[in-house]
Amino acid sequence: MKAFHTLIIPIFAIGLSVTAATNEIDLTVIAGAETHAMIEPCDCPQDPGGGLAKRSTLVKSIRKGDNLLLLDAGGFSGGGIYDSYTEGRSADSLRTIVTLRGMGAIGYDAVAIGDDDLQYGGDWLIARASEAGVPVVSVNCFDQNGKLLTAPYLLVKKGQYTFAITGLTSQEKLFETDRNLSIKDPVQSLRKVWKEMTARSDFQIILSHLGQESSIALKDSFPECDLIVNGHRKADTNPVIMRDNVPVMQFGFQGKSFSFVDLRFSGKRMSVIRSGWLNAGEEVKEDSSVAAILNLQDKKRENVYDLYIMSQCPYGLEALVSFVEFVKAFPELRWDIRFIGNVESDKSLSSLHGTGEIHDEMMWLAVKELYPEKWVQFLQKRAAAILPTESLIDELKMDKGKIGQWVASKGKSELTVHYNRSERQNINASPTLMINNIPYEGRISKLRLARIECSGNSGVSKFCDSIPQCIDDSDCRRPGKIGKCVSGDCEFRDAVRFDFTVLVADSTLQHPESSMIMTTHELFPGATVKTFTLNSKQGKELLKKFNPDALPFYVFGREVRQTQKFGSIESGLIEKNGGLIFKEGIVRKNYFHRRELKRGTVVLFVDPFFPEIPAVLKTVLDDSVSTVEIKPVFYGEPSKTLRGTEEYFRQEESQRWLLLALHYKTKFASYLKEYAENPGSSYWSAISSKSGINPDSLTAAVLGDTNSLEKHMKLLKSLSVNEPLVLLLDNRETVTAGSMQELTGILSTLQKKGAVKDKTQTGLSK
Repeated sequence: MKAFHTLIIPIFAIGLSVTAATNEIDLTVIAGAETHAMIEPCDCPQDPGGGLAKRSTLVKSIRKGDNLLLLDAGGFSGGGIYDSYTEGRSADSLRTIVTLRGMGAIGYDAVAIGDDDLQYGGDWLIARASEAGVPVVSVNCFDQNGKLLTAPYLLVKKGQYTFAITGLTSQEKLFETDRNLSIKDPVQSLRKVWKEMTARSDFQIILSHLGQESSIALKDSFPECDLIVNGHRKADTNPVIMRDNVPVMQFGFQGKSFSFVDLRFSGKRMSVIRSGWLNAGEEVKEDSSVAAILNLQDKKRENVYDLYIMSQCPYGLEALVSFVEFVKAFPELRWDIRFIGNVESDKSLSSLHGTGEIHDEMMWLAVKELYPEKWVQFLQKRAAAILPTESLIDELKMDKGKIGQWVASKGKSELTVHYNRSERQNINASPTLMINNIPYEGRISKLRLARIECSGNSGVSKFCDSIPQCIDDSDCRRPGKIGKCVSGDCEFRDAVRFDFTVLVADSTLQHPESSMIMTTHELFPGATVKTFTLNSKQGKELLKKFNPDALPFYVFGREVRQTQKFGSIESGLIEKNGGLIFKEGIVRKNYFHRRELKRGTVVLFVDPFFPEIPAVLKTVLDDSVSTVEIKPVFYGEPSKTLRGTEEYFRQEESQRWLLLALHYKTKFASYLKEYAENPGSSYWSAISSKSGINPDSLTAAVLGDTNSLEKHMKLLKSLSVNEPLVLLLDNRETVTAGSMQELTGILSTLQKKGAVKDKTQTGLSK
């Protein structure tokens, strides 16, 4: 059978084998998702790039006639908890419109609808997509009359073959979407049209905005399916996962990369020649024809404020008092109150203050839903904590029976949305204020928040006219000056001048010195920062003079003693060779230049009880990731840890990991894979047996062990590893990940650099 075209893989498709491009192909499928209206490239220091114009360049470099199928599995809209650049509903909806115009210009063949794509309304989305020429599809989105919102599947012709492409929308609710829509069970909805789809097409494709696990499982429900694109949460850094010879394609977050597969057809059979990532990195030029339509006109800045609390937390209620005062001063403000808790594996809910708090929060949500006109008044009185919620409901003349019915019928499902959202964003502290999905670190007060809202947008409220120039001295900042707030006005005087010298590694993924430099500038406006790299002339001189154990390394000039705020750091400093340096353990280090350099090695230090440990282990232990070594993390001194505590059990499991890596090297990975299915120290015996390890032999090894935990603790301390997810690169550089999502991003960056090998690079079978 004659192929349509031969694919010439561009040199910026990092990780692909250029020599393999000589193989003849019939079709290339390019897929993405979770772009979140990333119109312009990210100028972030880690993993920059992306943007519609760069994505267009990638597509045009491959598209030749009918040799390309371009797909998106949803999550293309601006706004929502996964949008790192949200600017409020008005601006985010405009970004979404521009995104759709860009996608229309690029020429997508089919685009699934994600849950966050429905936040501006189903009819709004369909109208904007139609105007932009974007073919959206969903088999399980229905309006209030039971009518499908859009086409349940699309028929796309490529050469002599017809592809039936359907889209599945997640039923998970993490934020407000169109309440006139009903998102029905995706599998049941697809079964109703599957026979018709297969009859009208040669090959069937599912765009699944359900998440990696559910997307892969679709192959079992629809064995005739030929290709699946996952467009929601993932726990894998690979571009493609093979399930029973069916490719499950992944997405690059924020549109920084596409996954691709090159296909060859033989009759009704489809085979994968190769797969990989297409990266829209800095080196990719922007398509000028698409860039021309991306200009945002009349963009109105609109902040979004989300206050996360626990309803029975006194600190949360104290913050709520000030927050409500702020809300009342700005009638047009976009804001919400969200609750912090956990959704357990059996779908039950748990909260720090127990079942009483869970029920209390359900009643809050009932008030918000049933009596929106009294919501602010309720919050103001409830925050004052003068009356419990039940009494306050009576005082505000709300129907207690009606609220009780709502709690019984909708309370759990609605509170689950809140708890899921807080878990997804790793929020567990009450209060936590997010402004445009970015944590607010300052004090929550009416005046402070008003200063943010009025900044550059003074017309939003009359209250902006009454805000003083300063609230306290921290508001009075000017380079080289000391500011003091006097009766609402700033007064300045010259600051003491001194040098603040910073020695850093030549190149690292993370830069802890950035926050230290920023803090120094805030405390000491007269500081002159001088940064030198390890291998520079000045860096070598500093290394010889001070002989630091690790980097970054900081030296204050002696003049810092004369500054007004020297007392705030004095206890953490010691004098050495004419300067002042930090005592050991005061500042974070991430580069250990004295350690032996072992290029290409990657060690993952992970807490065995980390909440996302199943996803972490499954990702790192995937057959396609062959270079990551796993070591445990624990936090307490083994000799001082009390029996029966969580830390004690963490150390027990850590000891097993250490001994398995030492005595059962070939079976350690099998043990960890089983552990990922049933994490927790209670199951270790069964896990050992399933891994081919005699539990009695492992017990004997543990009983005979005298110093593995103490020895490992010394290693953790020497590397300053005190977080649940830390990578050690080249045996010198540590990289901290705050979540599974961050770890995935780091591993993706390492793959691009060649530090972690993927299937394409290693030549492993697919």
